[in-house]
Formats: sequence, C-alpha cells, structure tokens
Amino acid sequence: MILPWLRRLHQSVVADLVSGGYQVCRDQSDDGFMGAICKGVLAVTKTAFVTGATGFIGRHLVDVLLENDFAVTALVRSPDKADLPSAVCVKKGDVTQIKTICDGLPENVDAVFHVAADTSSWRKEKDRQEEINVMGTQNMIDACLDRHAKRMIHVSSVAVFGVQKKEIDENTPMDGINSWVSYVNTKARAERQVREASQRGLDAVIVNPTHVVGHYDTANWARLIRRSVSQDLPGIPPGIGNFANGRAVAEAMVTAVDKAPKGANYLLGGPVASFKEFVTEAAGQCGVEVKASVLPAFVLTSLAAISQILSNITGKRPNLTPEEAYFGCEKILASSARAEKELDYRQVSLSESIAESVAYLRSIGALPDGGAKKTDEAAISS
Repeated sequence: MILPWLRRLHQSVVADLVSGGYQVCRDQSDDGFMGAICKGVLAVTKTAFVTGATGFIGRHLVDVLLENDFAVTALVRSPDKADLPSAVCVKKGDVTQIKTICDGLPENVDAVFHVAADTSSWRKEKDRQEEINVMGTQNMIDACLDRHAKRMIHVSSVAVFGVQKKEIDENTPMDGINSWVSYVNTKARAERQVREASQRGLDAVIVNPTHVVGHYDTANWARLIRRSVSQDLPGIPPGIGNFANGRAVAEAMVTAVDKAPKGANYLLGGPVASFKEFVTEAAGQCGVEVKASVLPAFVLTSLAAISQILSNITGKRPNLTPEEAYFGCEKILASSARAEKELDYRQVSLSESIAESVAYLRSIGALPDGGAKKTDEAAISS
C-alpha cells in the first residue's frame, strides 16, 4: 500500500512528466527495468486535465481525482493565486486562448474536465460570458481533438433546459437555447457544441448539475446563507429546485470517466426544496430566526426592472438584476435517476449540504458565530 504522502508525490511527478510532454509508460509486456517501474508506480496512475479547478465544483473535483490516484493538471489564469493541493501541476492559461490550452494540455490525457464558466447574471457582462462560455468551450473541444484526449467531461447546467412545467430528465428538450438570459443561452449553446462534436468523433460526456451547495462555496448559495444569518434579506425568492451536494457532483463526474457511455448526459440533482425552506434551514443551523417573507414573483421582477432602470442611469450594477429575478422565480424539478443508476450518484440531504457550507464559511471567517458578512450581490445562481 502506497503511503498517502508518497502517493501525492507520485501524482505530482506524473502530472509534471505528462504535462511536460513525456509519455507515461503503461506497457505491461515490458519485463525490463523500466517495465518494472511502470508496473509498480506509473502504470497505476490516470491523468486528468481540469479547467475551473479553483472554483466551487472544480475544487471538489480536484480532491476526488487525487483520492482516486489521478495525476492532475489544472489550467488557471493566475497560478500564484491558485490555492490547490501541491500534488496538482498548475499551468497558466485561459480557455479563451486556445494556444495556452494546448500548451498546458498533455497529449493523450485520460480525461479532460471542462468546469470553467462565467456565471454572471448581469447583462452588461454578456460579451465576456459569450467569450468564456461559448468560445471557450469550442476552444476546449478543438484542443481535446488536437491533443487526442481520451474523454471530455463537460459541466453544463440544469438551466439549459429553460422553463419547464413538469419534472425534467435527460430527454427533455433544451429550451434554454432561446432564453433571453445570457447565462442560460450561452451554457445551452456550449452544450450543443459538445453534443455536435461528440457526433463528429469527440468522446464526450455532459453533466447538468442543479443548484449546488456545500464545502468550498463562497458565492452562489453561500451568499444566501450569509444574508439569511445576518438578517439583511429583504425578501425570499419564490423559487423551487433540486439541491445537489458539491462533493457528490464531483464524484459522479469522476465515475463518468470509466462508466458513462460516449455522448451521454446526466442530470445531477438532489432533494427538492423551496428557497424559503433553504433559508429556514440555513438560519436555523445558525440559531437565527427567519424574519423575511416570500416575495411574489411579480414583486421580485418589478423590483428588478426598477433596479435595471437606475443602473442604466448610473452605470452601476443593479442591486437586483432581471436575470437574478428570473433565477429567483425559477421552479424547475429534475430527475437524477439515470445518474443514480449508471454513475452511482448519491443524493445528500439538504441539511447536510447546508451544514457543510456553514462549517466552511465559518472556517474561513466568512460566517462568524452570531452573524455574517454582508454583500450587495444577489444570492441566486443556477
């Protein structure tokens, strides 16, 4: 049994070798000295390339990959700011610049995880979102084909299915392609690019997480937790959805490397809850009583419209954007039955996922006992 520290060293060395252009020997027929080394050490390691590794889901993914003996290379924009385990080989690059992707992407890597995305919900940033979500995904596709990646795992979103009245599954039409919301539209178009590339020969699998909660989250639903605890939430959005656990999502992604059929996509959800139930659970775990009431959809959208008008005058970001109101009123339910059957996907209770998030926020000083740091940013994200 390889000791944990030796395994980490092994993963780091292999990642450096592979990302540097060296081929890791896996020929089990070689009985010579190098063959023995390959059989005993290098042959057991798979290789992974990750974009968005410093983000919420990406950070969980890195943990799971390392625990499963992957040698991990991460493409990051600012290596000096990347707080990643030492076993990870960090490469400077940007998904909007294909040369930097190809320079960092090892030849014949076992799995490429494209997690990076722009989740902005402000229309003023739609050009940047287009560049990262759509052009960036096409760059990743082209790089995977150029560098002969064995499989690409693309992280999409439940948002690509658009507004639906019934519970959705993987066969539901992707109506988000026509959405006025830039995030929804760009993620849907990015997923379509991956699907089309898969039909042309790219070995790709797509995952569509729902709302994701848990350890490492400092934005997304962590904002709503902080505002709930600090009691500066003027009202609770009327939305309803599935709440997935960040770690469980990452586990399913890694399982998909070997178990998912080419071209498959998987909804990764969790327990169904209203935003009111989410806020009540989060506040309750922190010993705070919820005072805010649920805002009707028309009130939330009206407030967003007024905020947008003021933003047009001042040039500043609205306190509540129309896009955030859209997500806040969203009521979408998703079935994870396929992922549970084929990827051993596990649903985690909402209370457990929120407890992970609360503990993490407290550990980094973002949620002290008795209160939370305030933020002017909206607390809704898909």
